[in-house]
Amino acid sequence: MYWVAHLVYLLSPFVARLEPVDDRIILSLLGLRFIDIQMNFLYLNAAWWYFSMLIQFYLIFPLLFLTARRVGPSWFLLIACAAGFFARYMLLIVWHQSGLWVLGGFAICRLPEFALGMSLAMWHTRSPARVEWLLLRGAGLVLGLVLYPAALQLYNGVYEYIFVDFATGTCCMLEIVGIAGIISVFKEPARLFGLVGLYSYGLYLIHQPYVIWLGLRIREQPIWMFLLICLPTLAALSAWGMLLEKATNTLVNKLTSFRKPAHA
Repeated sequence: MYWVAHLVYLLSPFVARLEPVDDRIILSLLGLRFIDIQMNFLYLNAAWWYFSMLIQFYLIFPLLFLTARRVGPSWFLLIACAAGFFARYMLLIVWHQSGLWVLGGFAICRLPEFALGMSLAMWHTRSPARVEWLLLRGAGLVLGLVLYPAALQLYNGVYEYIFVDFATGTCCMLEIVGIAGIISVFKEPARLFGLVGLYSYGLYLIHQPYVIWLGLRIREQPIWMFLLICLPTLAALSAWGMLLEKATNTLVNKLTSFRKPAHA
């Protein structure tokens, strides 16, 4: 689907093309956007920055998984936070490297958030009711709202910035999951949002060039007109992303089925 998103960018009308298509697209297709990070990390579609980080996490996930099983979720989260914050400290303060490495060019800098997800999953297997009560029944939503202003204050200094992505990411996660818990009470909205969420990966990959193209053309409109235009646009983009991802999944499943041995 990541490769399909490149094809959509190259062929689709109504997308903002802010950079020339050149040999950097090879590194983008390979997911190696951290090579010559200043030139490649946000190339063509800034929303694709995370993909090189994702590849790194796939490579080290077996080690993370084994560590989490051995030491348990609490100790694992503590160790991961220490490693991630230390990496951010070294890159930001000691070596003064580009902030793109901290954003995700070096995956260890985002390990605390990744480890939090793994730890929550482990806690959920041990006590589903307690975790779901925290995340889906309003407690997490309130906690995120209370802590968000404090998390945003971490943008105000270099040392504080070491912790900002973990803090704001955690609060944002609590808000999103908490809102999902509220939506789940209502049958039809839950079905609609669940369907869009099922294909949100495709929507995320393709949306930004379309949104920038449209935004540049309606930025002078009053807010009521802006909202009237944005709502059907979001619906159209959701449908387009769902169609692309579903078609891609079908194609990949057919291709992989050819490699499976036939049953006697």
